[in-house]
Amino acid sequence: MKKLQPWIIAHRGARDEAPENTGSALRRAATLPIDGVEFDVQMSADGVVVLFHDRTLMRVNRRRSRVAELTHRELKRIDWGRWYNTAFAGEPLTTLGAALEILKDCPNICIEIKSRPADRKSGHVHRLTEHVVALLDRPEMQDAKARSLILSFDPQVLAWAHRWDDQLRYVLNLPEKNPMGHEPETRHLWAVGIRVSNLSTPLVQWAHRRDLRVFTYTCNGPRQVDKALRAGVDGIITDKPAWLVRHLSRP
Repeated sequence: MKKLQPWIIAHRGARDEAPENTGSALRRAATLPIDGVEFDVQMSADGVVVLFHDRTLMRVNRRRSRVAELTHRELKRIDWGRWYNTAFAGEPLTTLGAALEILKDCPNICIEIKSRPADRKSGHVHRLTEHVVALLDRPEMQDAKARSLILSFDPQVLAWAHRWDDQLRYVLNLPEKNPMGHEPETRHLWAVGIRVSNLSTPLVQWAHRRDLRVFTYTCNGPRQVDKALRAGVDGIITDKPAWLVRHLSRP
């Protein structure tokens, strides 16, 4: 299971060079000699799965609306790049389908399903999870499905997804406070994710004894990367994939 060198995974695309979770960030990451690209998905009010991380749209358009409250048409009217830099003004919204097309040559596609209280209560997260699994199950998506990992901080999301499709690889992001406060159900998991500040060698050993890989995030400097390497992780998630390629002397 272990590799001589851990995977390099671009966090939300190459977000140090382009606005995160956009086509531009994914395309830049896809040019690098890395092992995977991670991005976040949410769902519009009318059932379109789109890439976005935050709880609200405040960072993008200075409004507190949530993705789940707006239709796909309304979301498409938003400029998804100007907030980052005027060079990206006019950046379009990226759907999950478009992201999979951009990453058609990427070795591993890490899809994090966002789950927040209001959307769990309304059933929106359940529907989002169902939409993601259903899209990957389409005949034309089988190559993408084989390269896809489903990530979430919400173990219920992964349980739903596994019930619908037990062929996908599932990654539980452990809680940021007291990550091993209670041992998670691991039978359907392929890996766990852990913030680098909470990373420890005993935690990695615990995971490996259960035949689980360990990914750590977000490693953007030499000290964080050195800690990850010493602990023996299987994947390093970074905002700076081009830098990490150079730092690890990846050819």
